[in-house]
Amino acid sequence: MIIKSKSVSMAESLKYLQDSDKEKELRSFIQKFTKRTPEDGEKLRNALDELDILILNSEDISKIIDISPKTPEDLIKTIPGKSLEEDETKKILETIKKIK
Repeated sequence: MIIKSKSVSMAESLKYLQDSDKEKELRSFIQKFTKRTPEDGEKLRNALDELDILILNSEDISKIIDISPKTPEDLIKTIPGKSLEEDETKKILETIKKIK
C-alpha cells in the first residue's frame, strides 16, 4: 500500500534499495547513470530547496540532480516549460557546481 508519493533523484533512490539480488541488480543499473551518492543527492536537493525558487517543484529538482546541467542552455532543457530568471539560473548552476 502506497502511503506517500515523493519524487526522488536516481542517487537518492539508492538509499531505499535493500540487499536482495533483484535490488542489487537495480542498484547496479542506477549507478551506471549517476555519479552521486545518496548523501550527495540529498545534500544537493536541500541546497536547491534553500534557494527558494518558487517555480521549481520536487520533480524539477529531481531532474536537475539527475542531469546536473552545466550550462544555462542545458538547465533550460532539463526543465522545459519553466521560465527562470537569469539570477535564478546562475544560483542553480553555482549550487550544482559546489556540490559534486
